[in-house]
Amino acid sequence: MKKTLWTRNFTLVTAATAMGSAGAIFAGFALSFLVFDETGSTFASALILAIQWVPGFLIPLAMAPVMDRLPRKPFLVGGDVINGILYALAGLFLLKYEFTYSGYLVCFL
Repeated sequence: MKKTLWTRNFTLVTAATAMGSAGAIFAGFALSFLVFDETGSTFASALILAIQWVPGFLIPLAMAPVMDRLPRKPFLVGGDVINGILYALAGLFLLKYEFTYSGYLVCFL
């Protein structure tokens, strides 16, 4: 029987990657609306979206050689867990303190 690429693990990793990417897009979009609502500045809203793209461009360049040698599933799951923790901490921060634009720039860079 011919070996196929579409194993169960490959399907799970592909689905997790797609859901993680969609979640990041939706979260960035919602965050830009929050920034616009709080600051009233379209420039500040666009800047936070642009700053979120920097790690998405630089980190894969640095981590690709490492990830090629190690299993991908722990990286994908770990990255999503870290991202979820950051958003949860940002939500808890907003419950206790007032919105600060510079804090969001630092947190999501």
